[in-house]
Amino acid sequence: MYVSSSKPPVFALITFALLSTPPNFLWQQYLEKKFPGYYTGKIEIDDDGKGAKVEKKLNVRNTLTKFVLDQTVAALVNVVTFLAGVRLLNGESMGACWHVVKEVRYAQPHRDRHALSP
Repeated sequence: MYVSSSKPPVFALITFALLSTPPNFLWQQYLEKKFPGYYTGKIEIDDDGKGAKVEKKLNVRNTLTKFVLDQTVAALVNVVTFLAGVRLLNGESMGACWHVVKEVRYAQPHRDRHALSP
């Protein structure tokens, strides 16, 4: 059931957030390591040898690459994980969770406004 008038499953949502945050954090670190968002531009060293001034410049190509990967690959994984994960945490069977994932995959809300209703 997608739409419900019952209270939200707060425990399941909090638990899911605690479980899903570390992998998402690692994913962001991985993206930053593979596609650095900034590169070192001009470096100025003081004559005194006391320090250096480093200018960082945005790497637009890497930033767009990270954005596209995050909004496609990670979004797909996160949506499927959320749909199944919260239901699993609420005690539903794996089969029921998979059914929900498949239903949403085939739903076409622009054609059927009630595709997600029970």
